[in-house]
Amino acid sequence: MIRKILLITLSFMIVLIPILYAATNDVTDSQNSPKKTLPSISAGKFVGDYDYTFKRKERSRDLLWSQIPTPANGWACQLDTVYPFVADICDDVDPSEAWVIDSVISWHWNFGAWSSWTLVPFIEFIVYNDNGSTWPEDSAFIKVRVPQSNYTAYLISGTTYYVEMQLPTPVTLPAGIKYWVEIRPCTDFSVNGQTGAMCDVGHGNGQELYFRMPVLGVMEWVTATTQWGIPGELGFELYGTVVGADTNDVGTIAIVLPGDSIMPDSSVYPTATYRNFGTVTETFEVHFDIDTGGVFLYQETQTMILAAGLDSTYAFPTLWTAGPGEGVIYNLTVYTILAGDIDPTNDTLTSTTIAVGVAEEPGKLSPLVFGLSQNIPNPARNGYTEISYTTTSKGPVSLKIYDVTGKLVRTLRDIANDPAGSRTVYWDMKDNNHNPTTAGVYFYRLTADGKTATGKMVIVR
Repeated sequence: MIRKILLITLSFMIVLIPILYAATNDVTDSQNSPKKTLPSISAGKFVGDYDYTFKRKERSRDLLWSQIPTPANGWACQLDTVYPFVADICDDVDPSEAWVIDSVISWHWNFGAWSSWTLVPFIEFIVYNDNGSTWPEDSAFIKVRVPQSNYTAYLISGTTYYVEMQLPTPVTLPAGIKYWVEIRPCTDFSVNGQTGAMCDVGHGNGQELYFRMPVLGVMEWVTATTQWGIPGELGFELYGTVVGADTNDVGTIAIVLPGDSIMPDSSVYPTATYRNFGTVTETFEVHFDIDTGGVFLYQETQTMILAAGLDSTYAFPTLWTAGPGEGVIYNLTVYTILAGDIDPTNDTLTSTTIAVGVAEEPGKLSPLVFGLSQNIPNPARNGYTEISYTTTSKGPVSLKIYDVTGKLVRTLRDIANDPAGSRTVYWDMKDNNHNPTTAGVYFYRLTADGKTATGKMVIVR
């Protein structure tokens, strides 16, 4: 029993010493500035008295809340196999208007046996309600896991990092309520735990953080001053939009025509669907470009008026005709232009269409010998893979793709009376609903001449 108490006490001291060391760093005031858009900060540019070596991404969303540590050595975060526990560390926000938060920036100072952010499979963005007094509720009412693919850690110096993350699911916070925010690097494993604390008060909103660590006996929320004798605050910024404020945002949501494939020498009116994501009626430009090999074959611009929240499918008035060649890949680029658009990421869609008229290729396979070739390329990665076959007599022909469970994925050919000959069919690696297939093993089956042949392919994403 005495040994267990000593072990717990030693663990507490191991964690406490780096935290107290972090608290000795000077921190200067920074503003708490709701609803302000920050400029882009290039690598190496000075911010206050600190030389940031990271590059902050350009942002068009509103800055909803900001409390930035300067110098940026705020949150003390330890990730390794030595201390298998997690601390809850929260600071409050008090939105005067309702927010929709879609991205977060946080500052981390890592100590202990720090190794790499590769050991952090996700970061949790956690929100607690206020308990009606001065500290958070015990249980979070919002918890969003941000995977590694959605966050980037920029090294500032030593083991100090600036972390940008995009929330997979936007978080809505109504106005007029105090909330408590936690940004917690995490792992699902029983070791490689994390713990952390802030350095000093003065860079945020004046409310010091609340802390608890059940493993070390801190069961209830306490302030940094109560726990360590030193006040502290988190360093973070919240980005998103203000609910109820006018927003200007239009974009492209679908390319309708041409589809995944087109017959050589056939014509379509290029068509796309656009959406007004904003809150006011907008007048904006819509563009449709088609090229092959960097040579533009079609470039059209029209003006659209679209009410807030509505979609519109628009067929451009100029006809486009595909060339005579088979296997030609055409690149489609559809986009919108609106002055003051708050989210350029939804403006543009790209796709491809391929001339997939069945190619007569007498030399591809031996004439009049039934056969099915290996698809090319294999493994297939992006774009298209081609499947060649030969039939010896006129009659029904089917060529279908199946997954490893035997489920039909795509019907490439299903013709009741097809002439004999060699053919090449191009598959865009999408299913019958035009959804991209996942990586894995697939089978393609040819049925013709009263025979069946099967090939195997691998898709790598």
